[in-house]
Amino acid sequence: MKNISLKSAVAIVAVAGAAVLAGIVPAQAQATRAEVKAQQAELQAAGYRESLDETQYPSNLQTAEARVQAQQDARAAAANAQTYSESQPRVQPQ
Repeated sequence: MKNISLKSAVAIVAVAGAAVLAGIVPAQAQATRAEVKAQQAELQAAGYRESLDETQYPSNLQTAEARVQAQQDARAAAANAQTYSESQPRVQPQ
């Protein structure tokens, strides 16, 4: 039986571990150019202007992201309310 050096053993374990993790952890899908442009348009509609004041960069972006999220949540709630009202039986007045 051949002697395996410590470096070789560590390398084998690292490669095996990486192979296992690659199978377990799904790769994140990358956004398309159209999706990125749509996100930028949403942020700009929410008031974010990237070139205005760079000293307020993270907070301005986070504020715009919060506004976009609130708008998306409101649209989802309205859609759910409409779906709920449509699923209820209509009562006929007598």
